[in-house]
Amino acid sequence: MNGHNDFLLSTAEEVAYHFFRYEIKKGLEALSVFCTSFSSFIKDNKEIEEDVVQEVNELLQIILLAVEKKDFLIAADLLKFELLERIKR
Repeated sequence: MNGHNDFLLSTAEEVAYHFFRYEIKKGLEALSVFCTSFSSFIKDNKEIEEDVVQEVNELLQIILLAVEKKDFLIAADLLKFELLERIKR
């Protein structure tokens, strides 16, 4: 589980890095990888508390909404300062 967690952390950091630098295409590609990996991580780890999964999913929805509205700096902030903190727990 720890290896997958490390991958999620590094991928989320990569997304935020690209969005902060306004490298949108690279950021969107990394975000796609992150979402796919996060989904499989949740499916493979049934011991994760449901409220934590729901909290992270809601945060991901907000991030995706920011991306949809082209607010890439907001998405990067949410990834770096909100989502990463929840994944680290």
